[in-house]
Amino acid sequence: MKMTDGQSRKGKRRPRSPGPSRAEKMREKRERLRRASVELFHEKGVEETAVEDIVRRAGVAKGTFYLYFRSKAEILSDIVAARSRAILSRALENCRERRFATPRDGIVGYIGELADILRRNRRTLELIHKNLSWGLYRRLVAESDADPVLGELREKFREAFGTGRPDGRDPEKLLFVLTELTSSLCYSAIVLREPADMETMKPVLLDSVRRLVF
Repeated sequence: MKMTDGQSRKGKRRPRSPGPSRAEKMREKRERLRRASVELFHEKGVEETAVEDIVRRAGVAKGTFYLYFRSKAEILSDIVAARSRAILSRALENCRERRFATPRDGIVGYIGELADILRRNRRTLELIHKNLSWGLYRRLVAESDADPVLGELREKFREAFGTGRPDGRDPEKLLFVLTELTSSLCYSAIVLREPADMETMKPVLLDSVRRLVF
């Protein structure tokens, strides 16, 4: 008897290669929704983008969106958190390749690296600048023990300033202030080019940071 394609020479049916698991399909759909959202937020702006636009671009049903996210605000928060973490991780990685005289010099160097990365990623800066500092502070307080990037960043500031100082310079709050200063100045200089471009404003930023940390 002639063997079918699905049978081996011993007459046994060959096992079919398994398709994507349910978890893999869910991750793929979630990522499609994220990609579609990022594209539309850049093209139309966050305010002008509706959930209907996102699901249409992602090629999924509207009900599928709500399996993963409760609202447009939640998917925006998810995207901002992921993009922010990637930027912070890259800045920390670049700092590990440099030598600093003191831990506080390392803080100034970290802010410089962060500014340079934001300058090279203008579209990401446009998306995250309003939420970078507060989102970072909330996650630093809630998640730094579980997230290695946030944990490293927290320890970098604690090494420089201790766990609490009589002058009130709490490491976590100072991190919030410096991140807010950096993201706001970078947005103005890189996106709006006000009051000058980033090449002009970066030395002003770093001088301000030195005054805050020393």
